[in-house]
Amino acid sequence: MHASPVREPSASQRLAVRNLNKVVELSLLDTLKVRDGRAIGDVRFGEIETMRMANAMEASIFRQIQRKYAFAAHDTKLRELLSADELNQMKQRAAEVADAQ
Repeated sequence: MHASPVREPSASQRLAVRNLNKVVELSLLDTLKVRDGRAIGDVRFGEIETMRMANAMEASIFRQIQRKYAFAAHDTKLRELLSADELNQMKQRAAEVADAQ
């Protein structure tokens, strides 16, 4: 028995390895998207607090609207339900909630 001679990989073998590496590298860091459509792996650490606060405030505003207008028609736009003053009050309450978290 003897070993096969050592040789450089062919172009097709190199291409196959590159394609395989692309598949292997694709992970949850690439497939989990944040609100702005970016992969979570592309979010900078310094952005987390701003994103978290904005999301908490947004969620709080939406919860307040749902509670107050629970029986609104499904296709009603929020501008048809709320006044700017109401939304401003909800935003202030949401900011308090976001700050508490």
